[in-house]
Amino acid sequence: MKQHRVLDRPRALLAPALSCVAVVAFCACGDDEARPVFTESDSGSVTPPEDTPDASPPDAVDGGDAAPPFDPSNVPVKCAVEPCVLQLAAGYNHFCARMSDATVQCWGTNDYGAIGNGAPPGDGGERAPSESPRPAVVTDLTDVRQISAAANATCATRGDGSVYCWGSNDYGQLGLEAERPQSDRDVHAYATPVALGGDSAVRVDLGQRSACAVLKTGGLSCWGGNLRRQLARPATDAVLGPGRADLVGFAVVRAGSSEVSTYAITDTGTLLSWGTLAGRYGSLNPDPVPAVIPSLAGVSDVSVGAAHTCAIANGSVYCWGSGAYGALGTGLPSNATLPAHAVMMTSAYAQQLSVSRRTTCIRLTDGSIQCAGEAKWGQLGIDPPTDRERVFALRRAEKFTGHAVQVVTTDSSTCALLEDGSVQCWGGNEYGQLGQGSLDTDPHPTPAIVTFR
Repeated sequence: MKQHRVLDRPRALLAPALSCVAVVAFCACGDDEARPVFTESDSGSVTPPEDTPDASPPDAVDGGDAAPPFDPSNVPVKCAVEPCVLQLAAGYNHFCARMSDATVQCWGTNDYGAIGNGAPPGDGGERAPSESPRPAVVTDLTDVRQISAAANATCATRGDGSVYCWGSNDYGQLGLEAERPQSDRDVHAYATPVALGGDSAVRVDLGQRSACAVLKTGGLSCWGGNLRRQLARPATDAVLGPGRADLVGFAVVRAGSSEVSTYAITDTGTLLSWGTLAGRYGSLNPDPVPAVIPSLAGVSDVSVGAAHTCAIANGSVYCWGSGAYGALGTGLPSNATLPAHAVMMTSAYAQQLSVSRRTTCIRLTDGSIQCAGEAKWGQLGIDPPTDRERVFALRRAEKFTGHAVQVVTTDSSTCALLEDGSVQCWGGNEYGQLGQGSLDTDPHPTPAIVTFR
């Protein structure tokens, strides 16, 4: 029987970031029966099993009482509006929404066909950008149960366990072929099935250069870029088609990947990493074998950007990677090799989070949103600071006054899914990310309601 592989040198949980010193810079360049896994809400987050370690309360505010024990369960969407949105996903500059009728609508930049509506981008060549400033229905895609987006691509899991993807395929992240993996710079404006070879998926998690499908067995099938061994397979090819990742005996419930590293949450609430070392130390780099990040337990959510990663562990937020834009939320511009505590000035817990290349946003148990990072387009839900363009500590999105069940963020804009099934967006609108039918280069810190077809 395989043994679970853990870190060579255990590390204690990091202290809050304000007491931390700067650390080394982050490198960013079989049976058929399903195993017990976390439960998933319509907003796409997962709930740990009952044996997850007890949570400790977040920081008390103004000397108040400590918060009650952390409950990672998500608030369900009530569908008080029509059309009703059940889940959001975000790439570099596009958003997609999973609708209550099991279809998908997308808006924003249409680079490489990221909107998936069958319309090729622009008139300036196959790579020329174009925009869809209003939500457009993804063509010929039905029975969708979950979606994921990153960079200029999007993927969806269907009710029959199949996975469909569209958009950019420059690292083979669309999983078009298994035996002869295909990567290209063509436009892929239609949803195309991933070559899973008969495996049945319960969700798909798309990363910057690769993707992984969580299988009903608790395993992973991963594909795409493999230059840093981030697909957890023996093969060393630069691009690989879909194939089983060697999880060394772990069962996982979700995954995420940067350009060079991959992460997965196990069914016991631990966080694994492999590829280029990030979030942990090790004697091998890159390391193709998944190993536990020992400083985190009770992990219920993880979001991976091109240069930094954040996770929720027992209701608290920990981030590591590049601190250049302030998106680590620690109050410092320093990079972090290991998970650093992002101090939240609230008595609520973090339940769900989203990171982009420049920002981090979290949804709290009280339905509010806090963000850190670049602020010049109003994407943090505050008036852009006059004396600086970046906010290095998590702060409340003051302009957002609704009750959110999910938040997602792109390079310059943010969207929230509200409890009633409506969506509000704010920030930059150069590519039509606000879904208002227009384009402009002004900051928009005040949320605008998105109208769906």
